[in-house]
Parts: sequence; structure tokens; C-alpha cells
Amino acid sequence: MYFITGMNMLIKEQTNMNELKQLDSHSFGYYSDKDEAFESVKNNWGNIQESMYPYVVIESVEEGVFPHTETIQWFAYNPEEKGFTETEVVETKFCSFALG
Repeated sequence: MYFITGMNMLIKEQTNMNELKQLDSHSFGYYSDKDEAFESVKNNWGNIQESMYPYVVIESVEEGVFPHTETIQWFAYNPEEKGFTETEVVETKFCSFALG
């Protein structure tokens, strides 16, 4: 499954400037199809951005209890396109933003 989670803010921790800290998030849903998940984010379906989520992460998560996050793709809101574009974000120790 490809879970879609919006982030309203990411900050660098003072103790390690290479790690980001999540401050607030909202899981919007999921798709079984990767292309559909990416299209929904890139085109801001359902107004995922909601004027408060400048970042979105799509995580491919295995099925089961305590599932492993297989892949992570970050997106940043592009106001000119009124959608999200893929972006690079510093690796974090967080995993499974969608499921906690």
C-alpha cells in the first residue's frame, strides 16, 4: 500500500543538523497502485495541501502488524503549479509516518 501523509512543518534538530524532526502531520489515505498515489499528490487531489501542509510523504508499507516501510518519497508544494513536486529531504530516523 502507498500511504499519503501531509506534514505542516519539518525542522532540523539542534543536536544533529542532519536529521529532521516532524512537528505535525495528517494521513490522508492510501492507494494500492503507486502511479495513482503519485498522481493524487502531484495534482493535489482533494486539496491535500489545505493551506497548511507544504510537504507530503508517500510511503510504501508492507501488509501486517508492525509493517516495514519499504520506500519513502517526499514532495513539496509548488504554488505555481498548485500541486506537489518530488523533492529530496534529508534522511530521518522516523519511519511509518502514516501508521505511527
